[in-house]
Amino acid sequence: MESMKAFVKKEILGVPVWVYVCAFLPRLLLLAAAAGNSHYLVTADSEGYIGLAAALSGSGVFALPGPDGAALVETFRTPGYPFFLAAIGLLPGSLVFNAAAVQTFISGLTAVFAWKWFKKIAGPRGAAFALLFFSLDYVSVMHTPMLIAEALMMALLLPAAALTWKAVQEDSAVTIAGSGFLWALVSFVKPVTLYFPVLLAPFLWKRKKQLFLFLLLAYSIPFAWSWRNCLRTGYFSYSSIGGVILLKYSAGRVEALRTGKSFGETYPALLAAAEADYPNDAARSAAYSRRALEILKAHPVLTARYLLRDLLSTIGGTGMEMLPQALGMPAPQSQPGGPGSGTLSLLRAYPALWPLQAGYMVFLGALYLAFALGVRTLALAGRRAAAAFLVISTLYLFAIASTNGYYRYRIPATLFLAAGAAFAIAGREIKKEI
Repeated sequence: MESMKAFVKKEILGVPVWVYVCAFLPRLLLLAAAAGNSHYLVTADSEGYIGLAAALSGSGVFALPGPDGAALVETFRTPGYPFFLAAIGLLPGSLVFNAAAVQTFISGLTAVFAWKWFKKIAGPRGAAFALLFFSLDYVSVMHTPMLIAEALMMALLLPAAALTWKAVQEDSAVTIAGSGFLWALVSFVKPVTLYFPVLLAPFLWKRKKQLFLFLLLAYSIPFAWSWRNCLRTGYFSYSSIGGVILLKYSAGRVEALRTGKSFGETYPALLAAAEADYPNDAARSAAYSRRALEILKAHPVLTARYLLRDLLSTIGGTGMEMLPQALGMPAPQSQPGGPGSGTLSLLRAYPALWPLQAGYMVFLGALYLAFALGVRTLALAGRRAAAAFLVISTLYLFAIASTNGYYRYRIPATLFLAAGAAFAIAGREIKKEI
């Protein structure tokens, strides 16, 4: 009992009020505004998650019904987020609202504990600076209540990153094991982080036994799930989403550049041409991947152009259309044109969004500049491993996101960007510690 009181006093009551305000207020305001707007909270991705959660709650089977009513083996999504929704489904009331409310609470707590981590690694001034970027990021806030996996992923990504940061500096098998297992949990929610542990392995290269333990635990769940998929489908893969992404987005955008047609015209034709009577999604994904790689290898220059363009879209996308959607306002008709034409159409329809658009662009520019300055400060202070950790993590997430060009996929990178920004104004403190 005393230990619980000490925990509450230190970890909950010991946090400044302004931290809670930054962490919770924007998310609570959005929840209040969008609470009854199921069209905003439930996306196309949400439908699949909800169906899988219902299957888990009803029959305990991770599968969706096929056209004939028989259960199809699910390999497209990993079960982390559907299990989360299934647990929330046990609560009375609307699953959609309950999930949005729980995610809002989790996301706010994630920001609070992010401040604690920033404070530990960069001092109080750096932590305050970093929290403003992490907790007030518009895109991150706007996705918080939506029934997609981002909020849960971030809640697991934070302790995984923090524990790995600690493990790099400490010779502790327990810390290594904990960080490895957390990475397994993160990838179980979103497979996008599957290769993260491999990229972080060089930081533990001199400690062979601990490196083996780290990778063993980091890939325990992914290997088990991949083996399950192999037994069910004949394909050893963690998720069959990769083939769809490669053919629809990567090859689709390259074909759009090659033919001069719109992306909306090219990718349906690609998918239709690659269709066949595949026994399951894993087989279809493998076929999609082969066809996509043929197209990408045949047009390397166009592939590089597409990756660069989508990387810039990920880095600079603002998602301004999300606010009218959350408030239930009608979406304006997009005018045909190049990149950014949709945003311009939106701003013409809703001129009041111009200040928010301009302010968020300044916000993003300041975040990237602060990150660069923070990494430089770390390097000059002799903490090259810490600087490399932040740079590699950020580049990996942006590289993965560049295959789609969707600003939503920038969300995980905000943790590492904010952590780097924390060191931008903590230079003297760092040098004193060294």
